[in-house]
Amino acid sequence: MSNTTNPEPRQQSESHRIADIFRDLASSLEKAIETGHRSRRIDADDLIETLLAVADRLDEDE
Repeated sequence: MSNTTNPEPRQQSESHRIADIFRDLASSLEKAIETGHRSRRIDADDLIETLLAVADRLDEDE
């Protein structure tokens, strides 16, 4: 039986990898906002672009 409070080491490292990807992309977006390349207002196209960037990073790491 699986213990949900203490995930298996592989699951934990996978979760950390995904979290790191989100942190890295969030940092990139913050820099783009600071330099004026992005607005703080987001629309559906911005969300799609961000989600695709996450998917691309996940594919790169495999």
